[in-house]
Amino acid sequence: IGYADEAQRLNRETFELTRALSHPFSVAYALHHSCLLHYYLGMPTRLSEFANEQVQFCTDQGFPLFRATGTIFVATAALIGGDAHGALPGLVKGLDAYRSTGAGLAVPYYFGLLGAALIKSRRLKEAEEALDTGLEIAMQNADRFHDAELHRLKGDLALSQDHPAEEVQKHYQTAFELAHSQQSRAMELRAATSAAKLAIGADRPTEALHRLSTILSQFAEGLGTTDVTEARAVLGRHHS
Repeated sequence: IGYADEAQRLNRETFELTRALSHPFSVAYALHHSCLLHYYLGMPTRLSEFANEQVQFCTDQGFPLFRATGTIFVATAALIGGDAHGALPGLVKGLDAYRSTGAGLAVPYYFGLLGAALIKSRRLKEAEEALDTGLEIAMQNADRFHDAELHRLKGDLALSQDHPAEEVQKHYQTAFELAHSQQSRAMELRAATSAAKLAIGADRPTEALHRLSTILSQFAEGLGTTDVTEARAVLGRHHS
């Protein structure tokens, strides 16, 4: 909902509590959610640190489910750090291991990560399959928290496939509307940033930039995060 600094504070408090309790499963759970947080914050170095700790800890403790998500997050750190191709083996391995446990929660989210890496690696047909699978499972399982990002990635995919700008924009608009309905300002910002970049390229940026500026003005913290920095850069490039 857009409170990145508060999220980091709560994350630190959670770690202090779980380590004080000396309860291994709680530590594994806290590591997992720390990885989720640092993915959304766009902090690959910290994500890598938490993810590698998670893999080692869960291997030692015999927690296969969280070892699998740790494997995914190690690869995700590479993805958001700019090495999409290098991220692919870990994403596939981790997702396969996760699903082999019988777990179904958040599978659409993990397919979204895989889809993002495939788009950046120009493996577009596989990316389409990953994103469609994620959306299908999200609907089947009523697991919709990542729907907005999946639709935004569908827009990125359509753009990479040289589809008409109107089609790409529809995906971004769907992503924005879903994020808004879920009261997720962070995902609204991502969708609005993508839409603004598209509109600038099509030389009709006014409405999209106004929306982006309005959403960005609602952020009072987390001003150094990747998403906020990118949104500011998009606005700055247009006004410079």
